[in-house]
Amino acid sequence: MQTARGVQIDNEQIDEISPFERNQFPQFERDFSFATEVCCEPTPRFNCHGMTFASRRTGIFESSTLKQILNEDGYEQIEKDQVKAGDVIMYYGNDGDFEHSGTGSQASYTKQLKRSYSAF
Repeated sequence: MQTARGVQIDNEQIDEISPFERNQFPQFERDFSFATEVCCEPTPRFNCHGMTFASRRTGIFESSTLKQILNEDGYEQIEKDQVKAGDVIMYYGNDGDFEHSGTGSQASYTKQLKRSYSAF
């Protein structure tokens, strides 16, 4: 996999869901059932970043790789009130690392990337 500038990026396809991850599924369903709808069974083949940036083909695990994608693919950070459906949303942890990413379907839930990105 490459960025828009043609630079290889680290990624990996995993073949099985770990027991740790599988044990989190019931809690996710309890915490987020109000805002989500399950459309398929979980897969280890890609993670949230792979879904956002690699069309569900692989997992992307390093924050440095995500920063590289944002930079080399021309994303620009925007403010929460500019978010539109289809924009990329990046969620940061307290340590500054990316914890989650996705594509917005409702502007009210997000900060965005419009070929830009937003951070929570």
